[in-house]
Amino acid sequence: GSIVRCKHPTQGQPSLLVFSGPNSDKRFNGTISISNDQGQTWPKTRVIEPGLFAYSCLVELPEFSIGCLYEADDMSTI
Repeated sequence: GSIVRCKHPTQGQPSLLVFSGPNSDKRFNGTISISNDQGQTWPKTRVIEPGLFAYSCLVELPEFSIGCLYEADDMSTI
């Protein structure tokens, strides 16, 4: 998994935490989650890779975008 602190798109708001990682104990369903309360809750979550999801790395990009480099595999080869 990976976590990064990013600027909030609305000026004057606290920063956001963005987390990437599998949403299961077997490295499946790679998700991105966002917290606006310093990690106490993660109300916004979206699956970005429904299959195998391993190592990931997040980076803050210009114009309030996030990049995520991650390792995945076609399940038909396992």
